Amino acid sequence: MPPLSYCREELMQLKPKTGTRVPTDVYKTIRELDICSVKPTKRGHRSFLKQQQPISTVISNRRVSTGLSTERGVNFSNLKTFQNHDLAPTKLNVCLWNVQSLRNKDVLFTDYILEHDIDVMLVTESWLKPDEHVVIGQCTPPGYEFLHIPRPAGAGYGGIAVVFKTQLNICLRSNQLQTTYFESACLTDSSCQLNLVVIYRPPPSSVNHFKISDFLNEFDSFLDDIVLLPGKLLLAGDMNVHWDEQQKPDVRQYINIISSANLVQHINLPTHRSGHILDHVLTYKDDNLFVDYEVHENIITWHHCVNFKLNLKKPAPKRITKSFRNYKNIDSDQFSTALSDQLNPVPESNVNELLNWYCSVSSDVLEKFAPAEIRTRTVRNHQPWYDDEVHATRRERHRAERKWRHTRSEDDRDKYVSANKAVSDSITKAKKSYYADKLADANTKTVFQVVN
Repeated sequence: MPPLSYCREELMQLKPKTGTRVPTDVYKTIRELDICSVKPTKRGHRSFLKQQQPISTVISNRRVSTGLSTERGVNFSNLKTFQNHDLAPTKLNVCLWNVQSLRNKDVLFTDYILEHDIDVMLVTESWLKPDEHVVIGQCTPPGYEFLHIPRPAGAGYGGIAVVFKTQLNICLRSNQLQTTYFESACLTDSSCQLNLVVIYRPPPSSVNHFKISDFLNEFDSFLDDIVLLPGKLLLAGDMNVHWDEQQKPDVRQYINIISSANLVQHINLPTHRSGHILDHVLTYKDDNLFVDYEVHENIITWHHCVNFKLNLKKPAPKRITKSFRNYKNIDSDQFSTALSDQLNPVPESNVNELLNWYCSVSSDVLEKFAPAEIRTRTVRNHQPWYDDEVHATRRERHRAERKWRHTRSEDDRDKYVSANKAVSDSITKAKKSYYADKLADANTKTVFQVVN
């Protein structure tokens, strides 16, 4: 076909006028030149039926009445019902944190656990002694338990603690391995399917005279005993080994030791303000236990919080079942009449039988007017002193933290530090006010209940 030349005016003349159609030969020519804006359809062709995409069926899990609807002519009994799926997180949420003393961080420590819904908090350098029960109580949020290995006697460092949700039933193993150049705590769950090992290795100094070679030799022997335990293994702690400097001989030896034990180290982001990776999380290579992690940079300590998830079921919220009666709906006159009718006449019997008969009749009448109802509710772990002021200061802290992480300026960091202190002060104030109100009109019994 010879090339055609045309202009806009000539094409506009082809536009059909009202009541007219484009001639067939002109339309075919425009189609062949691929300048037709009207796309052809396949309606009426058999091939069009084959190209139709099926409409997906939407199945509702809403409870509906069965039977034929007279308005729509739809039989709802043909709809299939599915169970509602629980969309709550199912992975175990664990945090590793070198807190460098829990004594002055109890408020922010418990606030961090509750805010991030931590299931297991692994703590190194707690600096706690065996008899510091007050600090331990302040560092234990509602619904959690506290286990700890005190710092060595006379040492200016150390201490390991594990704070976990009560439903997990974690306990210390009876046969703790004794070490010299690092601290360790071996724990397990109630089913003994998970072995949890927390380690803190103090850095060498002129005071302790520790050497990295001594630690590596003892750690190698320690792993030989740990790998014999049945079940999965999670080993985490502050190793004070610079994982980011793998060209160093001592780090290469450390890597060889954990590799020979079939372990893998998962943390590859800085866990210390200096930019080094000192806090490690190790699991077996073939366990499929570790899922993912994030390093939460904080301004409270030199070490950051390492939050990671394990491929273990998250503990379900605690549920309690209670039986109650709705006494408010009882008509006192009708109840009194019914009870009098049932208690007359009084049978002739001894005192014990009469007492049993009276209790049985009273229970039957009460069941008729106020039947017992059983309800189950979920126990929420919350701090009773949490008020609007605490909520507002926490929101302000989140805002300051996001801005500081975005700009990294010293001015925004100072604002974040001030906001963090404001949260601590507001929680302390709310807690004092709460306990002051509780103890204001308390007797001896209630005082012990509040204190405990």
